[in-house]
Amino acid sequence: MGHEPLPRGPKAQESAGNRTYLGGRRDLSQESLGAESDTHRNYVGAVERDEINPTFRILLKLCHGLRISLVELATVYERQYMAQLGIVSGTANGSGDHA
Repeated sequence: MGHEPLPRGPKAQESAGNRTYLGGRRDLSQESLGAESDTHRNYVGAVERDEINPTFRILLKLCHGLRISLVELATVYERQYMAQLGIVSGTANGSGDHA
């Protein structure tokens, strides 16, 4: 009755669009985003490469640096995740109902 673990996020080469969307919103380098979010640039890079999972606090800091809400960040990730699963409508059954 256990749940299957969620797949990890898209790998670096597959998530370039996400980085472009998020980092491109303010045209920030890893170093600039690190400075804006009070996070080390190496940590920002490791998150982008899916090498580490950021804490909630770090997500809030990154959102602050990007000038986006946590909801917007989660929405972008959810769209990518659903696309990986081949779910176009954003739901498992395609009807708009959450199963």
